[in-house]
Order: sequence, then structure tokens, then C-alpha cells
Amino acid sequence: MGNYDQCVGIEVKKDEEIEFRGQQCSATFQIRRLPGEDNYADLDMKDMFIALLKASDSEDWGSSDSAPYTWALCVPSSCTAADVQTYFQQVLDPLNVKNRVQVLISVLPENCLVADETKIRFTASEIAIIVMIGIFAAVLIGSTSYDVIVKRDSQNKDKSTKHAILMSFSVYTNGKNLLNTNLGAETMACLHGLRFLSILWILFGHTYYMKSISPNINHIAVKYYDQEVTKMAVMNATMTTDTFFVLSGVLLCYNFMREWEKTKSFNILTFYIHRYLRLTPPYAFVIFFYATLLYHLGSGPLWNSQMGLNRDYCIENWWTNLLYINNYINIDRMCMNQTWYLAVDMQLFWLSPLLLYPLARWPKIGKLIIGITMIASVIIPLAITIAQNLTAIMLYNKDLEMVGEVYTYIYSRTYTRAGPYIIGITLGYLLHVLKGKTVTIPKICVALGWVVSIVSLAAIMFSGAVFYRGDHEYNAGEAGIYAGVHRPAWALCISWIAFACIKGYGGPVDAFLSWTLFIPLSRLTYCAYLCHYIFLQYNVASRRTPGYLSDYHIVHEFSGNFVLSFVLAAMISLAFEIPSMNLDKILLRRKKPEISPQPVVDENTRIKSSYDNEGYKEDSSPDDPRGRSVQVISKNYSTISLDFQQHENSKQ
Repeated sequence: MGNYDQCVGIEVKKDEEIEFRGQQCSATFQIRRLPGEDNYADLDMKDMFIALLKASDSEDWGSSDSAPYTWALCVPSSCTAADVQTYFQQVLDPLNVKNRVQVLISVLPENCLVADETKIRFTASEIAIIVMIGIFAAVLIGSTSYDVIVKRDSQNKDKSTKHAILMSFSVYTNGKNLLNTNLGAETMACLHGLRFLSILWILFGHTYYMKSISPNINHIAVKYYDQEVTKMAVMNATMTTDTFFVLSGVLLCYNFMREWEKTKSFNILTFYIHRYLRLTPPYAFVIFFYATLLYHLGSGPLWNSQMGLNRDYCIENWWTNLLYINNYINIDRMCMNQTWYLAVDMQLFWLSPLLLYPLARWPKIGKLIIGITMIASVIIPLAITIAQNLTAIMLYNKDLEMVGEVYTYIYSRTYTRAGPYIIGITLGYLLHVLKGKTVTIPKICVALGWVVSIVSLAAIMFSGAVFYRGDHEYNAGEAGIYAGVHRPAWALCISWIAFACIKGYGGPVDAFLSWTLFIPLSRLTYCAYLCHYIFLQYNVASRRTPGYLSDYHIVHEFSGNFVLSFVLAAMISLAFEIPSMNLDKILLRRKKPEISPQPVVDENTRIKSSYDNEGYKEDSSPDDPRGRSVQVISKNYSTISLDFQQHENSKQ
């Protein structure tokens, strides 16, 4: 990779004026084995490239190319990317072997960087974001100051709407509620643990992925991932976002049914409006941060290809994100690629009244509709996989072109990801029906349920290794069945874990998942899913030297990403997410306003407190119960996020 800072620091002057500067261009090259029977014949010294092809098992990388390599070159700023590519082609041309080996060179304009000639100049949109951040900071300080002053005045019993609005942005009160772990009785506390562990998994998977595509001395190690069954915990971990879909469905249905039981009415307009207003403010902030200020916060050989492209995508397609249609429109230029999860989750929410209303109004008809849609959610991905000859899963280091097709046709589509969501709705309905009732399950059935669930979860994940095997022959039927069944099967296992823990059959698992430490962290998973890719991409974009790919280095990097992501998530949540939820309750729900540091009984069964994180912590309202993360996702494993997501919540 050369010495980036030394290169771009070069200034060549003539008559006291800068004639040109240093420019670092990063070229990517691969060695292509051309078809023919004599590919591996020993001819001359040029066959060292054929030996390199053998060593890198080119067929494992898709088509007949070797692993990609990066070569940096320092050139005058007067040179274009095309000039540098031509230079490399001329220099390496003697190494081509006619009819046997071809050296492919690619130098993209965004990978040629020159130091800024002047100080940073902000655009109008960037200035607007800076002003907005300043205004929000002033509001937070003002609201917090007002909160502290009011609390000193023990005689102040103001319960007016004006008072509640002024208190809505208080960092003191909102932070206190964020950290409060007193959920009260009758809670689904285990869902906090499931949610947090899922976003953790998404973040780890995304760290693994970004570390793998960054410059590494031992980049060839990536190709051996599929030979280690344990690596399937990363390479076939996209089901973590399905856990979020299950949680979303559970809490949506449970809260909807509880509200229906009280009012026997349903206003679909407010149902949608509340959801949109409570999810979008922190999401919009992160999008516009990507589109403006983030690009100015660093530099590096790959800065333009990472941060620059993401900035351009967000400038071009921010509107698709805010309309939650980015998983269908300009998907190849998506702003924040983990946000496919947020789009799918929102679209499933839009469609949910088609299941919820009949289930509440005409239970028999509603159950029939759920059964039909559940069957359809299995058949649709099965049929698409067979019709398009897609692989059962995304084989990341086997066929990159096929990975893109599976992502487009299966992974990011609402109609192919609905199964776990519907299963979650079914579980939510079951929990509502059994609310307040003692459920007696024979011990043998409980033990069998846990054994089957745990074994099935492991089998679903690690069976992905079968499709990576070099001797595995593609079978469309096999791929279709796996694609159609594995996500609903995963969701059923997660549903058992949730049900068993909620109804008193969780034992030590429930004790662990209900650990109070997970509660505040769970409340931050939506914002963590939104912002975690900032640090992952920053690490790659700012890297000056090649790294080393190993489990230890990835865990080390993940630890830093985790801390930074949740610190930033807390800031975004306190500045945008929680205040927007407070205002939603005060202005739109038309209830008696009251902002108090003391939590109300948590209504996720009842998950509700005066702090309600609508992004991976569901509130008691029927219009925005959701449990996302990732990839959270990927919220949103993820993003993933993996997808997460997280939306989330992340939602990769």
C-alpha cells in the first residue's frame, strides 16, 4: 500500500506555485486462468503465475480469477486513473501467457487521491447539518437545565403540555429512564437479552466481513473460511435478522390485541403515523450525517471508495430510505447498506393489519389467513430459488455474482422474509390468549422442546458448510427447499425459547436473557444498528498499511467497534430517538402528559416505561411494538446486520 501520507504530502513547486502534488492510486489486479487443456503445462518462467493460480484455487473465487490483490502507486496529480491503469497494463503485459493466463488490472477514479489543496469548504447542506446539530445541542442543554431547576423546586407540580414538551429533551430524565432496569412485574424481560445478543452477533459478523475485504497481508486466508465449520457462525449467520423479525411480530401482535381488547377499534392512519414518526428522526440524522459531514472526518488510500461512495449514494438515494423502499429502488446504490432490514421491517408493518385486524375481529378467519400466508412465505423463496437457479445461501467466497443475485431476489425482499414475522405474530397472539393463565407443560415435553430447538438452531447454521464444499454439486430442488424452510425453522426455534422463558420454563436461559445489564443495552440496539457501520467503514477507509487476518485481530477490532457503536448510539438516542417518542406521546396520543423519571410498568407483556425505545425495544402501544436490531440489524445482521439491519434495527 506504500506510504499514503508521504505520497500525498508531496508538493512540486515552480516559481513559488505548486505545479503538481503527490497522488496515490490503488490498483486492483487479478490473474485469470483462461480455458484450455494446456493451462497447467510447464513452459517457462511465466508459469509462476499459473502456480499462483493453483495456490489460490482460482475456481473458488468465482469465474476463473485468482484472489484480488491491491497495489498502490505514487504518481503526479496530473495523471488520471486511466493513465495509471494503462501504465500497469504495459508493465505487466509481458507476464500474460497467450491462451493461458491474463493479468487483469483495474484502477478506479475514486481510488486515486490527492491531498486537499485548501481547507475544508462546506457545502450548503453540510452547513445546514452543522446548524441543526447546534440547535439540537442548545435544546438539549436548555431542556436539561429546565429539568434540573424544576426538580429543585419541590413545590412545582406542573403537569401541563408545555411543561411536558420542555422536559421531553432533558438528557437527565431521559438518561435516567434509559438506564432504569426496573421493568415491574409481568414482563417479557427475556426479549431484551435476545435482542441485545442478536445485535451483538450482527456487529461481530459485519466486523468479520469488513475486516475480510480490507487490505490484509494474508488476504488469501479468506478462501479457507468455508473449510472451517465453525466459521459458519459468521458466514451463514444471516438468520440473526430473522430473530428480530420474530420479536417485531410478537410485540406487534401482543400490543395490538391488548389495545383492541380495550377499545374494540383500530385507526390505521394513526397506526402508520406513530410508527413513522417514532422511527425516522434518528434514522434521518444518520442518513444526512453520511451524506454530509462524515466524509470530512478522515482520509486514507481507500477513503473515496468507502466513505466517498457512501456519501454519494446517500446524496442520491436518501429519499428511498426515508420512504422505506430502498430494498426495491436503486438497491445497488443503497445508502447505508444495512438499512435493507429497516425497509423490510417497515413494509411488513404496513402489511400487518391484513393479518391483525381479521385475527382480532374474526379469530377463525384470522387464523386461516395466517396459515395461508405462512405456507406462502415458504413456497415463494423456494419457487424463486428454483426458477432463478439460485444458491441456497449467499456463498460469499465462492461465487460473488451469485451472492448479488441471492441478495436481490431473496435476501432483501419483503415477500421472501415474511415467514419469521408471521411466526412472531402467531406467538404474540398465543401469548395474548394465555395472558394471566398458568401453562402446564410436562417436563419431558419441556426438555424435548429445548433439545430440539438448540439442536435445530445449530443444524440450520452449520449445515451451510455443505453448500461451500468443493465437491458439492448444485441441485435446484435442494437449494430451493433449504431457502424456503431454514428461516421459518429458525424462527420457530427462537419462538420456543421466548415462549418457554416467558411462561416459566426457561430456567438458567431465562435468568441469563433477563439479566438487568441487557435492558439498557437492548434499548440502544436500534441506534447501534443505524450507526455501527460508520466505525466499520472508517477502519477500512483510513487504513494506511495492510493488516493481518486472524480471529484474535477480528475479536480485538470487534471489541472497539462494540464500545464505540453503543456510545454513539446512546448519544443519538438521547438527542433524537427518545425526545421524538416523548413528543409523540404528548402531542399525538392526546393523553395526559407526564414526563417522569420513574418508569411505568414495562408493557412488552408489559414492556413500557416512560422511556420507550421503539427501535428494538417495543412500547406498549399497538402501533409501534417492534423488536429489531439488525443485521440488524443485520437491524438490522445484519446488518449484517449481516443485517444488521439492526434496524434494526440495524438491521448485514
